[in-house]
Amino acid sequence: MEYIGTIAEWFKTLDAKGWSAVIAFFALCPAFWGLHLATGERIRRRAETTISALGPLTEEDARAATRPDRLELLAMHLDPALRQAVGANPATPPRALTKLAKDSAQAVRLVVAKNTATPPRALTKLAKTPDAAVWLVVARNTNTPPGMLEKLARDSHVGILSAVAGNTNTPPGMLEKLARDSHLDTPPELLKKLAKDSHVDILSAVAGNTKAPSGVLEKLLVFEKLPVDRDNVRVRKAAARNVSSHLRYWSKELKPKEVRLFARCSLLI
Repeated sequence: MEYIGTIAEWFKTLDAKGWSAVIAFFALCPAFWGLHLATGERIRRRAETTISALGPLTEEDARAATRPDRLELLAMHLDPALRQAVGANPATPPRALTKLAKDSAQAVRLVVAKNTATPPRALTKLAKTPDAAVWLVVARNTNTPPGMLEKLARDSHVGILSAVAGNTNTPPGMLEKLARDSHLDTPPELLKKLAKDSHVDILSAVAGNTKAPSGVLEKLLVFEKLPVDRDNVRVRKAAARNVSSHLRYWSKELKPKEVRLFARCSLLI
């Protein structure tokens, strides 16, 4: 409310010339916005005229186009199928892809989210839309910023988590968190995927996750794929501690195979 009082005081200080300037400003506002809208309309009509001059176009034309100016024109086409083809074209300029990221057609937004030429900022905006299908595609795009991938990893959808885990742009720390934290309810399918990683921290995290599938833990108990042997030992010991604690809890119901597994773990710890 203070600024209203300040404005009121300012109005009191105006002389005749000042009031004339204020009145002229408000009088010109409608004319200014009218000019602005008229200019936008002229640009749109000019683009439509230029597109029409190109002759009949097909989706194949939009996919094969490589000239940036032509692709920018096609990105404004009324036919959503043509806009979709432009959005999927890796030669489409970043500016056109950024505009197509706001397209009203979901099919257009999906191909833009998939296109690795789409700027990180446009992918970030796509990830903030209320469309889970678009989130999934953004999570797979290697051009998506690491910070946005971390935010997407908070989603509970198995597909999105798997996409984030498989993205080469995802920070190792985020992958380790997905693998380690049993409270995140990381799906078994994702833990299987993370068990194929080459980072010792991520592999150790999977090995220590109490929700890791038994098949994954058995493989990690004999793990020898890392170049440094002490890293292999670290992974094996993490798996051994995990399996050992689990089998000890069920010690009264162990089968012969599980007894042998328990003994192997005891030797590793």
